[in-house]
Amino acid sequence: MQRSSEELNKKDPGSKRSGDSRKSLILFLAIFLVAGVILFVFPFEKKINKIDPKDRVKSKKEKDYELFTPSSCTHKCEGKENKNVPKTRRDPHGPYYHKIYTATSKDGLNWKTQKKMVFNHSSVPGAIIRDGVIYVYFVDANYSEFQLSIAISKDLGKTYKKYKTNVYGVDPNPVVTDDGKIKLYCLSRLTRVYSAVSDDGINFTNPKIIMETQHEIKLNDKTLKKRLTDPDVFKTDRDWRMFLSEGAGLRLFVSDDGGDTFSLVKDFFWGHGGVSCTYNFHGTYMIFFGTMKGIEIAKMGKMGMKIEPGAGIKNGEDGPVSSPSVIQLPDGTYMMYYHVDISRKPLKHFPTKRGSMQRF
Repeated sequence: MQRSSEELNKKDPGSKRSGDSRKSLILFLAIFLVAGVILFVFPFEKKINKIDPKDRVKSKKEKDYELFTPSSCTHKCEGKENKNVPKTRRDPHGPYYHKIYTATSKDGLNWKTQKKMVFNHSSVPGAIIRDGVIYVYFVDANYSEFQLSIAISKDLGKTYKKYKTNVYGVDPNPVVTDDGKIKLYCLSRLTRVYSAVSDDGINFTNPKIIMETQHEIKLNDKTLKKRLTDPDVFKTDRDWRMFLSEGAGLRLFVSDDGGDTFSLVKDFFWGHGGVSCTYNFHGTYMIFFGTMKGIEIAKMGKMGMKIEPGAGIKNGEDGPVSSPSVIQLPDGTYMMYYHVDISRKPLKHFPTKRGSMQRF
């Protein structure tokens, strides 16, 4: 039986569905192909946001990001004056309630405090003197709890000019390198110890990770996680060394490559105070460290470290003192920068200390 021309011209419904499916498949393949080309041509676009935090510091760009980029808190807190810092961001015992003062000494043991405050809303000073110019680094809570500022004095501490550095961190510890540059050690926001170098003392480059500050210790078959803070780096005749504070104690690290990497001295722990500054007094190393009484001093000798009774600075009525940093002026006088925590009251009773010797 032959079909009429009218019947032959009618479209088969099944054939129509098959044609639509083929068109959908072709469209899907075309979209998939285009997407593949885009991913192939631009494989690393915005990849920086997907890097695992543990691997963030493997590239120079990422190290720059961690040390030289303001945190979200910094963006919120920055202002020309401290009144612009939101109260919600102020730690009740944090750097906003610290003030930096100075003290002077002829022998490094007996100190005369200066009543005039040097910097307000500032904490953890770290000072050096280079070519007769004083450089004082500190956490500047006028802007942020992570902003490191520098005050430069060309008249030996009579006047200062303050600048914001490009470093965002805490616990600054500057040293002068053999080639005359300033090398700044500090803690980053991610609690790593970093170093960076500068010619002018304001703008820093070449960030290097020194170590992670989270470490584990074993005690009575238990593993405890401890955090290290406040680097205190100094040079000896043999090597570079660094104290890091572990609570109210000190851990010791040694470097054989000029202060770029450090190794823990496992059998050393100083349990009499923390947040130290070590200074070479004509061949005798003296450690200034914070305790519940104030700033005390210990001398390094052949038998180890021994506390000097009565030396240092006691807590005042305004609050406990801490974070010492010592330099020597051209006339031989020693100057110490330290901060006072006005948010706390000094203790009037202290626990009895155990022995004051520690092998170094």
